[in-house]
Amino acid sequence: MPQKPKKQYALGLRSARGELSQSQLAHKIGVKGKNAGSFISRLERKVFAPRLQTLLNLAKALGVTVEQLLSSPK
Repeated sequence: MPQKPKKQYALGLRSARGELSQSQLAHKIGVKGKNAGSFISRLERKVFAPRLQTLLNLAKALGVTVEQLLSSPK
């Protein structure tokens, strides 16, 4: 059964992030503040779906395509 897009996004983000911490990734895409990592955590836990610009920023920061972010890890 195909996974829902929101869940696929979360799986792709975790995989693409690799060894990069949630806080480090948040800062790379311009999220500021002491709780910046919680933004990435909420995305990974599927609390909310990202805006298109956020997807583009994440893909650029991670060196992957948006399609790869939306794909399940191999």
